[in-house]
Amino acid sequence: MKKKWMDYFNVVEKQQARGRAGFSLLSGIIAGGIAGLMFAPKSGKETRADLKAQAEIGIDKVKETADKVKDIAQEKVENIKSGFEKTKEDVKDAAADVAEHVEETAANVRENVKNGLEKTKEDAKDAAADAAEHVEETAAKAKENVKKF
Repeated sequence: MKKKWMDYFNVVEKQQARGRAGFSLLSGIIAGGIAGLMFAPKSGKETRADLKAQAEIGIDKVKETADKVKDIAQEKVENIKSGFEKTKEDVKDAAADVAEHVEETAANVRENVKNGLEKTKEDAKDAAADAAEHVEETAAKAKENVKKF
């Protein structure tokens, strides 16, 4: 379906025409350069010297650009490394804080459990004492009731 719509609007044909035009333009530029060199008013020796000088200038510019790119890349790498180191230290600090908080919480839980056990023991002793007292009272009442009969 997509091909139908592309063909309907002549997309494929337009893409092919653009490709042919680009190739023709490039071919024309190359042919013009060659013709210009061949029909130049300078001798071949002078033209080669000019081309060599221009090539050296181009090479120098490429080297300068490469050095600039290298410096920028090294700066970016250093920025990334320092950012990574800072993040790593932040994570270590956060992990230490979490570990400290967990240890404090565990200590609090242990203390609460210990206090809860002691309170439970005291409550159990009180309940046992109350039960024993209640048993004694009930036994005393039962003795009195037995005596009355």
